[in-house]
Amino acid sequence: MNGISKIIIDLSKTTMFSGIESLDFKSKSKDHIGELLVTFNNQKINVDVFNNDDYESVAKRIINKAKF
Repeated sequence: MNGISKIIIDLSKTTMFSGIESLDFKSKSKDHIGELLVTFNNQKINVDVFNNDDYESVAKRIINKAKF
């Protein structure tokens, strides 16, 4: 399990993502650990983070939500 703090640190180390904010720690399910608001491609994107997520899975989710 990677914590949401580790994921935030890993996302902020890249130049792809900026303005990373943790929005909510209220769990929606037993696997949900929070939500992030990330700026990517000049878009604010909200993503859920789960227990089994790592940098790559969250980054893919952010990129998939972006409108190109």
